[in-house]
Amino acid sequence: MAENLHVKFYNNQRGYVRCHVTPDAWQTDYRVLPYVKEPGAPISTRAYFVVEDGKPRI
Repeated sequence: MAENLHVKFYNNQRGYVRCHVTPDAWQTDYRVLPYVKEPGAPISTRAYFVVEDGKPRI
């Protein structure tokens, strides 16, 4: 992370990113699963970030 200052979040879990975009804001949710080898793993939000209109920062 010290060599990649542009990276704001790192997580060693499997999952996906979900984005919700409106004229007022962009929200990104980092969704993770505890396992991926079997179906039915519970999904949770590990972190989320919001960028509001007119405020270019996380």
